[in-house]
Amino acid sequence: MPLENSPDFESEDLQPDSSAMTDDKPAGSEILRKRVVHGALLILILGLSVLLLIRSGLTQEEVGGIDGCIQTDTGLPVQAEVQINGVSKQTYSDGCFFFADVLPGKHTMYIQIPGRSEWTIPVQVLSGQAAALGTLTAP
Repeated sequence: MPLENSPDFESEDLQPDSSAMTDDKPAGSEILRKRVVHGALLILILGLSVLLLIRSGLTQEEVGGIDGCIQTDTGLPVQAEVQINGVSKQTYSDGCFFFADVLPGKHTMYIQIPGRSEWTIPVQVLSGQAAALGTLTAP
């Protein structure tokens, strides 16, 4: 017996359920367009990230340092406060000092010896090197 002649068959059973179909679901071409846009954005972000990493690696300079000693005109070590870029240190008992992690470039070092006026010295720090000032005689 054909399906149409069965007692439980209604022609409405062959029609799609309109309640199951909504306009909320994007069409296949819309899904493809969104995937292409998302893929392009991902490639753009990755490309920019790589460029930033390369650029930072090429322009990044290694820090350097500054070292030296301060003595009197008779050769005795001098206790002093030495300052560069806002960082102050006291000289060691032998009159020497050392600053690590100084950015490359020109700097002014300030030296304050108790009871004397402040003293300034221009210092050039090269990338990855310590500027060795040697022994400085206090004025």
